[in-house]
Amino acid sequence: MIFENIEQSHILIIIPAVLVGLWMIWRSYFLSKNFTKKSIFRLRNYEYSQYLFCAKYVLLLLCFIFLTISILRPQWGTKTSKVGIQGVDIIFTLDVSQSMKAQDLSDGRQYADRLSGAKFMIRNFVNSQPQNRFGLVIFAGEAFVSTPLTFDHSAFLTFLEGVDSDDVSTQGTNLGEALNASLDRFKVQNNDEEPRGKAIVLISDGGEELDDVAKSFSKLAKEEGIKIITIGIGSNKGVPIPEGRDVFGRVSYKKYKGQIVLTELNEDTLKRIASMTDSEYFHAGKADDLQLITSELEDLQKTTLEKEVSSMKEDRYQWFLMGSFLFFLGWLVIQKRKKT
Repeated sequence: MIFENIEQSHILIIIPAVLVGLWMIWRSYFLSKNFTKKSIFRLRNYEYSQYLFCAKYVLLLLCFIFLTISILRPQWGTKTSKVGIQGVDIIFTLDVSQSMKAQDLSDGRQYADRLSGAKFMIRNFVNSQPQNRFGLVIFAGEAFVSTPLTFDHSAFLTFLEGVDSDDVSTQGTNLGEALNASLDRFKVQNNDEEPRGKAIVLISDGGEELDDVAKSFSKLAKEEGIKIITIGIGSNKGVPIPEGRDVFGRVSYKKYKGQIVLTELNEDTLKRIASMTDSEYFHAGKADDLQLITSELEDLQKTTLEKEVSSMKEDRYQWFLMGSFLFFLGWLVIQKRKKT
């Protein structure tokens, strides 16, 4: 048994109070015994009964003890209840290749890079969906699981915040590896007792043409009933890829054979992946589009689950409160007997 409302200070008050109560009963018992020997009590035809006296005040003490226990909210046992939860499992598959450094997302005042825009959109969506479980896979030339599926959104967002374009050393945009790693995360969850809706949200600037590996994993996702929602982020026009800044703060761009490398969004690849799972493709070409896409994602089909939630703490204060009331009634009812 545990007490929900108990503190160390309460114990320091309760124990002395019980001891004082016992002392008062003992003291009153002997005083009453002496008083009843006086002639005034005999003239009033009172018969002293030490048993009734003890019973009367023991009941009063028990009333006080049980009332105190009920106030401290005693708890024990297991309480199981069923609650309805509506949500889906979502794996965000995020492209962190060097091309995601391209700064072509504008809010009208300044430009942001594609990766920062994608993280902003994911963060807003997670904060608006407390009932969903989220996971994160990052990829470039190869893919890694950054966060497994979890209800701990604060931990998820912490890992998301730390994602950087340098997290994956092998460069490229390997969509097949990305989809494989994402599907594997759902397989890990197959032992769950409760089926949940599943979706992969692939955020990328498209990369190369769709290869056979990506096609096969897209077909597998459809067979498993997993939607792959794709989001193309960036401009359809070629933009340079920043590599760093010099000592004067000037931005240097990636070059190949002396020419600045330009990267542009490849929408066709992302559209084909989405269509293979009967899902949708969205384009985030500017900062305002990110908020609109977040609203669209909120309309994902949700699965309502009936989940058993067990609590190891069930309130039992009602029993002690009832006991306190009964002891109080006993104290009121018991009277000293009169001589016959």
